[in-house]
Amino acid sequence: MKKAIILAILLCFIAIPCIADTVMIQIRFKVQTDYGEYNDALYYTQAEYVTLKQEDIDKEKQKRVDNWIDIVTHPPIYVEPTQEEWRAYYAEKKEEVDQVEENIVYTKKELEEQLSQKEQEVKDLKQEIDK
Repeated sequence: MKKAIILAILLCFIAIPCIADTVMIQIRFKVQTDYGEYNDALYYTQAEYVTLKQEDIDKEKQKRVDNWIDIVTHPPIYVEPTQEEWRAYYAEKKEEVDQVEENIVYTKKELEEQLSQKEQEVKDLKQEIDK
């Protein structure tokens, strides 16, 4: 029984604490336009929501709809990249991938060291318990 309690306490110290998420209020809405149906949602914290008036919410909805209509009616002009631009893009992405792979290797080694330390701590505590 004593071993189980000590082990449970040890696990509490080793475990990563959970962080509670902020509660958000969601306001979903749909608007039928000449360009199709627009679906979206507004998110507010409880503190923000209590300070809002309905007209503030309606203005934000209309702003989102207007932005969407502007995007639909004025699509960006596509310009085909040159071979040189493609090569530069490829080289940039290759460098990013290499950096991520290097970070993964470093992080893996770091985590293995931390795990080894924690395993040794658990082993030491078990030995103390058994004494």
